[in-house]
Amino acid sequence: MTKCINNVETSICLLVDNGSLNPDATLNLRKIAKALSAKINVAVRPVSLLHSSNIDKNKLENQPAEIFEPLVKKLSLNGVTEFLVIPFFLGPSAAITDYLPKRALHVSQITNQFTIRIGPSIVDPGKSIDLRIAKILEEKVTKIINDHHLIKPKVILVDHGTPSKPVNEVRRIITVQLKSLLIDKITELTQTSMERRAGSQYDFNEPLLKDVLSGIKHSSGDIIVAFLFLSPGNHAGENGDIAQICNEAKNLNSNINLYRTESIGNHEKIISILAERYYQTKKMKPLNL
Repeated sequence: MTKCINNVETSICLLVDNGSLNPDATLNLRKIAKALSAKINVAVRPVSLLHSSNIDKNKLENQPAEIFEPLVKKLSLNGVTEFLVIPFFLGPSAAITDYLPKRALHVSQITNQFTIRIGPSIVDPGKSIDLRIAKILEEKVTKIINDHHLIKPKVILVDHGTPSKPVNEVRRIITVQLKSLLIDKITELTQTSMERRAGSQYDFNEPLLKDVLSGIKHSSGDIIVAFLFLSPGNHAGENGDIAQICNEAKNLNSNINLYRTESIGNHEKIISILAERYYQTKKMKPLNL
């Protein structure tokens, strides 16, 4: 239960994503926070690290998005002494491991003293036996196969692309798991990035989705593009970057049939994982502020 002193909440649970300029991402985060709150019987506040405060509130049901640093500053000045941060990130992004702690430290230097605990990301690269994310993707791919009566299509798993090898390792692990789960249903599975930074040090993001779609081995037949994204938005939304990449590939090659899965963040298995991360976070040592 939430801690209160004189009817003021002193402990706050935050579900934190990176943020987006697309309202669908913020609305999705709110839905996840509401579902998680019901699961753990604790109020969960959806908040972004960046960007989302620039969205017109009229596109957010007249409720502006909240940003981590100003929110923590406001709450700590009003008596909140403990923050539990549940990352809405698939892997250990620098946004959570580096940027967020720095912003928390900055706030702590100008407000009342508080503690902050930051939980693990949704996927723990050290626990490759956890198949839940792969099973969500299997479910979504299988639905497309069944709905469209496909016979052993090719599958391309796509994430955003990252400057972090540990985050990229998450995709590699899930690819291996998903390939095993779909082995009798598909022809092949390829892992890709939507985009990457320039420089050989980021070559681990290769291949890119657009290059794979234009490659010889994908020159014809049925192809399912499976989204390793938690939320719809500028990248994984209905008219997002990946949809545009797929449409361009289709325009260049009419011999391919492209199907796209949806983002995975609102799946009940994700809610269960986030609930586990909440209880783990409560037991973690606070940051040294």
